Amino acid sequence: MAEATTSGPLLEIEGLSKSFGSTQALDRAWLKVMPGRVHGLVGQNGSGKSTLVKVLAGYHDPDPGARIVIGGREVTHTLGGGGSRANGLYFVHQDLGVVGALSVAENLFIDRFVDQPKAWVRWRAEHAKASELLASFGVRVDPRRKMAELPVAVQAMVVIVRAAERLRAGSPESGDRGGVLVLDEATASLPLAARDQLQSVVRAVVALGHAVLFVSHFPDEVLEWADHVTVLRDGRVVADRETQGMTEDELVELIIGRQMEPHQGVVVPASSGGSTSSMVVTGLTGQEVDGLSFAVQPGEVLGLTGLVGSGFDEVARILGGASVARAGEMVLDGRRWDLTAFSPAAARKAGVSLVPDDRHRLGVAPALTVSENISLSVLDRYRGVAGRIKHRRLRQEVRRLLADYDVRPPDPDLPLRSLSGGNQQKVVIAKAMAGAPRVLLLDEPTKGVDVGARSEILEKLRDVARAGTAVVCSTTDASQLEDLCDRVLVLRRGRLCAELTGEAINEDRIVEETYSSVV
Repeated sequence: MAEATTSGPLLEIEGLSKSFGSTQALDRAWLKVMPGRVHGLVGQNGSGKSTLVKVLAGYHDPDPGARIVIGGREVTHTLGGGGSRANGLYFVHQDLGVVGALSVAENLFIDRFVDQPKAWVRWRAEHAKASELLASFGVRVDPRRKMAELPVAVQAMVVIVRAAERLRAGSPESGDRGGVLVLDEATASLPLAARDQLQSVVRAVVALGHAVLFVSHFPDEVLEWADHVTVLRDGRVVADRETQGMTEDELVELIIGRQMEPHQGVVVPASSGGSTSSMVVTGLTGQEVDGLSFAVQPGEVLGLTGLVGSGFDEVARILGGASVARAGEMVLDGRRWDLTAFSPAAARKAGVSLVPDDRHRLGVAPALTVSENISLSVLDRYRGVAGRIKHRRLRQEVRRLLADYDVRPPDPDLPLRSLSGGNQQKVVIAKAMAGAPRVLLLDEPTKGVDVGARSEILEKLRDVARAGTAVVCSTTDASQLEDLCDRVLVLRRGRLCAELTGEAINEDRIVEETYSSVV
């Protein structure tokens, strides 16, 4: 592979601002990425990282006044519609964007195959090229395998090799000056062993004279991978430094904006539970979570949090039957459940109900009415003779739930899509509670709702707990955990790193524990 020839910055940003109504997501941000280097970009949720990446990808246009220079050429047009790639920017996101039904070779060379009939492709030659390309980056995989058959870690490496090949081939406007590979949380869901191999692929890319913009939540990983780091906080650049000599505590303090309290280095183990526990989970292992054990009592609100990829959000999906565990069991009110063979039907039978994070895709049927959505999972309760639905009794229950959860307007016959986001979320929670579960699981329960609806939802969840239901809330919102929870478990790299109770449940302490190096 030919090496890039540029000696100046491959990417330079000055005065980049982006607002959404009254919200200032980016405020005169700046960045300079040099060839042959890995440049880290870090910050808390809401710091502006995602917005900056979306501007570079052409998803958002910046506010007037921004200056973006790529490969020495100032960008004077939108980066959307393929403009980013034309200028030498290539992206690998956490959602890898692979076509699972196609082979490794087809995913690698999809740009060339898209307009070419399969009958014209010389497959033996293409498979040989794919093997050679993958091997040049130390990746060994059969190019004929379907992508869906491969572990996520291998898929990620194939996608990065694809981006690297596009960098090598150059682009109409970037020529041979080199390009920038943007890794946007691409390592978040990968196991540690896969990250080591991925790091070698990244080093191979920069050895060719290209650059990597490495966006990550993990301070230790940034210090290990990156030569330079830029820190965003509240939309502004607060630090831009070489990583050599920087400690993890220093980087964390830059990210959170204050000095960390001296850490005692003591991890409080989660309660093993007892006879009064509503639910006891032991040895829970999935794609991200690793050997987690915890208990939750009736009437308790337990919070789960951590960085992206730490596994905290996978817990609710597994316990709700939406994802399959590799290992683990749950004891609920004396009955034992094997979580490797758990399902949504088993969860309902056990008395567990899940409110997913993506209500539009996973939580509701927007075209159906409010009543139809709430009653979807409990229709069998209202069947009478010959299987007929007892509609009067069903509507009475739906109206009660609409009143209990303050859904506005409280009309069961309205299409769900006609309600505001906050009221749709209230319907999702009412649907979850229609079966009177023993345990309510929530994944980002106030995602995409306004401040008023957020307050109402949190108050209703407190009412649910006061009535005796065990509530488990997974979220990255530290202020929400402070407002809602009796206890908070913090996960890192899939494992429990801290348990917070009492006065320790405050936003500052939660953020510190989230970024702590204790494992």
